[in-house]
Amino acid sequence: MLESQVEDRKRRRKNKIMMTVRLIVYSGALLVLVVMLLSLRSTELSKTLGGAFELLQNKGRIAVSVEKLVEERELDGVPAESGWKYVRLRLTITSKEEEEAVALNRGCFQLVDSRKTKHKALAASPFFKARGTSFDLKPGEQIQSELVFSIPLMAKASHLHFRR
Repeated sequence: MLESQVEDRKRRRKNKIMMTVRLIVYSGALLVLVVMLLSLRSTELSKTLGGAFELLQNKGRIAVSVEKLVEERELDGVPAESGWKYVRLRLTITSKEEEEAVALNRGCFQLVDSRKTKHKALAASPFFKARGTSFDLKPGEQIQSELVFSIPLMAKASHLHFRR
């Protein structure tokens, strides 16, 4: 009877070890799959963001085009808050007005993330550092600069809302 108890314990211990090994292998495989899906989704969302700008380009009194989207955990040496990241958009804005200046401010630009949450551009953006958070775009003037937004770490940039 004592031998059967010892064998039973050995069998249970072996089953426990095998279950732990399976859990580790499955977790690793799941992690690889999640990373692959996130990288694919990031590419698709970047295209969506570019598409949103193309739609804006022919509307209203200004044209907006994006050359680059970069996600960063640090902005000019300052780390993002825990659970957040920075999204940097390099863009060109052109006034299509012939006579009047177009008033722009920080509230005109809102980045919508994959969770449908809107985020205002940061005042620390190079765009606003150079011109202030409220300014006029002269007729025919073109600006190339960067806007920076802070969004949750697990969210992805989806599209930009522009409104005056």
